[in-house]
Amino acid sequence: MKNKQIYIVKKLDAPEHGTVHNVISDIVKACKLLNCTISEHLTSTTAVIVVIGGDGTMMYGMRLSAEYQIPVLGFNIGKLGFLAEYSFDSVIETLALALNDTLTSESRSLLECQVSETQKVYAVNEFVFSPKYADKMIKYQFEVDGVF
Repeated sequence: MKNKQIYIVKKLDAPEHGTVHNVISDIVKACKLLNCTISEHLTSTTAVIVVIGGDGTMMYGMRLSAEYQIPVLGFNIGKLGFLAEYSFDSVIETLALALNDTLTSESRSLLECQVSETQKVYAVNEFVFSPKYADKMIKYQFEVDGVF
């Protein structure tokens, strides 16, 4: 396997901070075995984005991946792990499968919402719209790919 680059997204403000460092240590070991390098910058040559955290960190990694269409591999250190589904107990094996393109992948939709003239927000799969105050009416205008 030729040298592939990975980019790491991690959540450091979690109570599981020690676990994050353990996962990074396993990734470093895996890179030595698998002939890959950890990149400090996300580029079009990055093979995979490795996310260490929960679903919130995973969604951040997915937003980063959108520009270059890079696969995202999530190791869950949160509670549920709907999106970051891989266990930190199997870092080396899972990363090997991802770098060899033999890991089953799942496509997700990344949605963009223009909240105001200057503000956009992004979400994975869905948005929830609700008024700030329950007694107020709100007005929405929805477009899909510029079509009202």
